[in-house]
Amino acid sequence: MNTKEPQIMASHFIAKHQGEHLSSDSVKLINRCIDHLMTTLSLSRQTATIAAVQAYAETQAEISRWRV
Repeated sequence: MNTKEPQIMASHFIAKHQGEHLSSDSVKLINRCIDHLMTTLSLSRQTATIAAVQAYAETQAEISRWRV
């Protein structure tokens, strides 16, 4: 597995599903992403959490850039 694959997959998951969650619901979105990564890539919870949180942070940073 490519070392970037979990984060790329997490980014795709978050982009696809973030519209289903209010901004105050970000923990649920991240947890869904973690579960998805653990299931589809057989990642440990720790590795999936790191990938999901990084992907979420990058997504939020991108959104913030567009708002400025």
